[in-house]
Amino acid sequence: MNLPALGPTTTFLFAVLGWTVVHFLWQGAALGLATEAALAALRGAVPRTRERVAWMGLAAMALVFAATGVRMAASGIQGGIAMTLEAERVLRNVPLDLLTAGERAAVRGIPAATASIGAPWIGASWLALALVLTSGLAFGWWQTRQLRSRSTRSAGALAESLGHQLARGLGIRHPVRILASDALGVPAVAGWLAPAVLLPAKVIAELPPDSLAAVIAHELAHVRRGDGLRRVAQRALRALLFFHPSAHRLMAAIDRERERACDDLAVAICGSPVTYARALARIERLRPRVPEMAMAADGAPLLARVRRLLEPEPALPDRRARRTVIAATAMSLGIAVLVVGVAPAGDLARPARAAIAVLRARHVQHEWLYEPGTAGDPDGRLRLKFRDVERIRTPHVPRAGPARFGAGH
Repeated sequence: MNLPALGPTTTFLFAVLGWTVVHFLWQGAALGLATEAALAALRGAVPRTRERVAWMGLAAMALVFAATGVRMAASGIQGGIAMTLEAERVLRNVPLDLLTAGERAAVRGIPAATASIGAPWIGASWLALALVLTSGLAFGWWQTRQLRSRSTRSAGALAESLGHQLARGLGIRHPVRILASDALGVPAVAGWLAPAVLLPAKVIAELPPDSLAAVIAHELAHVRRGDGLRRVAQRALRALLFFHPSAHRLMAAIDRERERACDDLAVAICGSPVTYARALARIERLRPRVPEMAMAADGAPLLARVRRLLEPEPALPDRRARRTVIAATAMSLGIAVLVVGVAPAGDLARPARAAIAVLRARHVQHEWLYEPGTAGDPDGRLRLKFRDVERIRTPHVPRAGPARFGAGH
């Protein structure tokens, strides 16, 4: 399939997506570097602060991606694409040996312009992959529902009692079910509207009460923070920005800081970092794959988590952290405005206008037919018909028709 077969409207829509993806390669890199610099400056800050900065960078990426698409759509490339496709369709039938060297140079600008419209293939590829990843999001939701409803039962009096006590301690007001699952090897939270904590039967049977309480506290910390909904949003952004490494790095930072924040909440309510670290070590050997829409207690590298709990880094002063966050926010906004403002679409109509000018001059010289104001000629100047191309081949044969170019115009 060649480009004209797509049609001007479809080509325009895919070209907007393609140019947006191309420009976002450097836009996303700029935003990613700025966000990672802010995260490095916030080393020693509480995980919640670092997670918010990473989310801010990821949200800025999504907004820049959308704003660039809007700017591409409003940049006037639609008329250029329509003119280029029409000129390419007509000019490929024009024998170049009838044109002068300068005219041939103008006409040869059309293939280059057509190649520059190759962005539709980039846009179509991005859209296809984004749809596949979005369907994966729906599959993850279905898989999580299956996980919650399949082979689950009451977790027992001890686990339920610990869960109720810890939920009250964490300030969770809505009821959270504590269930045992034979389909999991590690604890996890399933669902976000009505979340439930799923505990493997083996964990309930083998962990001592203090370790079991620490594990349940971690999962309830996810519920307290509303991480289920954030996970859905993160997966949606991954489907949108899947092609950019900086987006993946920020998502990894969000995952890491989310687990650290839940570790801190669990330790705060359990009271002993050592007990909590032992609980993590006991479930480390149980690491089967968990559906991506569920969140498990082993969701980050264990050694780094344990080391952080037992050997905490010097804390960053709150005032300095606030100043850094404000500076990072201002820098992200400035970069977002800048990168959207300097991402123009090329003037695709220029080569088409040059080629049409060549044919218009020949039209005047040989008094060939014309039809103004058509869809392929947004400026209302000239659109050659196929029968006009035939007159280029036989310019001296007189032909009857409507008004002649240059006569009364």
